[in-house]
Amino acid sequence: MDIAVRIEKNGVAFYDALVASTSDGRAREVYKFMAGEERQHIVDFTGLGERVEAFLPVETYAGEHEEYLQALAETHMFVEDGAGAELAKRAANDKEAIAVAAQFEKDSILLFDLLKDLVPEKEKGTIEALIGQEKRHLVKLHGLARSLGVA
Repeated sequence: MDIAVRIEKNGVAFYDALVASTSDGRAREVYKFMAGEERQHIVDFTGLGERVEAFLPVETYAGEHEEYLQALAETHMFVEDGAGAELAKRAANDKEAIAVAAQFEKDSILLFDLLKDLVPEKEKGTIEALIGQEKRHLVKLHGLARSLGVA
């Protein structure tokens, strides 16, 4: 779950930087909301990691899940420390920021879907709930883009 926590921390940094840089009040409110959601996800994934640290899922070949997780993690835009703040700085306007945010949410949905396979059955509901939240984030971002006329 460490990778998920790292990605969520970068998400917080990204949205916090957008809060500080946008001049649009609607965008600022959405970015604040998203930063708060990502902060809660850090708590959720930290707790999940403490509960499932020794779980070994069934694989069709040795290292299957690890290989896929590695591939997803290495291509996730927020995996590197500092990536969130850096990408926020590069966004020239809210349209670009929303596009990056939407990709972050999509990448997270893919990653979390894999993580669902790496936890015991009793914890799958937690991951499914987080995936649902990420989907709602994507819808919220699309709504913001439409309200700003940049969709």
